[in-house]
Amino acid sequence: MSKKIAAGANKLVLEVTCGKGAFMKSKEKAEELAIIMKKIGTLANIETICVLTNMDQPVGKNIGNSLEIEETVNALNGKMEEDVKDIVLEISSYILKLAGISEDLEENKKMVLENIQNRKSI
Repeated sequence: MSKKIAAGANKLVLEVTCGKGAFMKSKEKAEELAIIMKKIGTLANIETICVLTNMDQPVGKNIGNSLEIEETVNALNGKMEEDVKDIVLEISSYILKLAGISEDLEENKKMVLENIQNRKSI
């Protein structure tokens, strides 16, 4: 949060992971962390949304920096594993909401998916 505050962010979507592969092992602990992060955001005048994601298993099919970069490039070209797609669409739908583009999270997900598939930006 300190880097986001120092950078002057005024809106923020945070992914808070929980599970075997995460710092917070239980959903309850991750929810507690999310509450703390939102409080910090409020104190810093940053509108903050926390999205909880499950990290009991690795996301995607690749592990390791270069392979994950390759998987990211493939995702940006519309070739995403379902678990990656779910997280990308969830987080990006909140980003569009905070940007004032649309309050409808499901519409935002459709918009992001269409733009990824068409290689356009919103």
